[in-house]
Amino acid sequence: MYARPSTIGEMTHVTTHDDVSAIAHSPNGRQALHSTSDTPELGLIDMFSRDGLPSLHGDKHFQRRRLESKLFTKQARAKMEYEILLPVLRRHLAEHLASSESGEADLMPFSRLILARLSGAIVGTPPVDDVEAAERLRVLSEQIMNGLASQFPWVTGDTAEYARVGLEARQTFHDEYYLPGKELSDPYGVIGLLLSNQDAVPDEDVRFRESMLFLIGSSSTTANALPHTIIELERWLESRPERRGDLASFEFCRRAASEALRLHPPNPGLIRSILEPMTLPSGLELEEGEFVFLDLRAAGQDVTVFGPNAGEYDPLREVPEGVWPFALTFGGGPHMCIGRTLTIGDHGAKEDPEAPQGVLVQLLHELYDWGLRLDSSRSPRFREALGRDDFATFPVIFTRAAG
Repeated sequence: MYARPSTIGEMTHVTTHDDVSAIAHSPNGRQALHSTSDTPELGLIDMFSRDGLPSLHGDKHFQRRRLESKLFTKQARAKMEYEILLPVLRRHLAEHLASSESGEADLMPFSRLILARLSGAIVGTPPVDDVEAAERLRVLSEQIMNGLASQFPWVTGDTAEYARVGLEARQTFHDEYYLPGKELSDPYGVIGLLLSNQDAVPDEDVRFRESMLFLIGSSSTTANALPHTIIELERWLESRPERRGDLASFEFCRRAASEALRLHPPNPGLIRSILEPMTLPSGLELEEGEFVFLDLRAAGQDVTVFGPNAGEYDPLREVPEGVWPFALTFGGGPHMCIGRTLTIGDHGAKEDPEAPQGVLVQLLHELYDWGLRLDSSRSPRFREALGRDDFATFPVIFTRAAG
């Protein structure tokens, strides 16, 4: 069933917003990116994600998602933002700027360390209390993500090496974080939640793999989107300096981040296998057993939905009713990313300083409160080979202390 084509070029491409949305919402489009077979033997990609939430379908997916949605209630998200994210961010900023007269910083390792601490809390590992421990978990998370991504059809480079290192990191995470997390059994974390609901997820290996998926998924989208938002926003503000004051608003920060997510989805697309014949809004007909590539980048720049300037960045863009401002970056339908509200907050959230606003929104709001600017003397650099437009370095300058 999952002997899928090995390259995107062998699949049917779906590029319009409405067609991608139709497949994402249809029970006839089974998620086919995170699983390779229905046989008892585990393939390489299965070592990371077999029977995890992204690979489930139908009632099994619904039941698992309903259980794990308890991790993302407003109360839980407020705790993550105001008790973990912001205190750690402010402490690191203050420490860094105290030792840097110029205010120079590289946003990538800085933000990834902070997000690693948040990921540990979401998964339910023992507290990651210092920079060294956060860096170790960050590196493991990145290696595991690369191991999983090595099997994605858009990834280039030494995929065998990504897989080898990823499997080693998988074992290290199991021994040094997952097992101690079981002893801790934090009810606010993935590990504790699954342990207390073993009737719903009885397989120990599945509980471990699910914890890995939440580790890499809880920070990767934000780590990718933050620099894209900043660079697009700074370019937009160059000709609109009077709008810089809008960054004091959570709602404007949410608009700014959503628009960047629309243009820069962390993954270029999704893969679905078609269970029954279906006709898409464009008239394209899909056959049973067909594999389709849902092009998120193309769908997010569909001029029939987002206007004639759909390829441009505009945080003030108005979208049609029923369309997400971030397009289909988080997917759609039953498989829409379970951590969407953790990343971008609730659509139309109020300007309440105690309400959860979304990790990406909070980061953007806080960093600009510290006077963040692009460093004109140093250029950002992209990472290579993974098929994602991730930044390796992102030089910035902080011009003032917060408050």
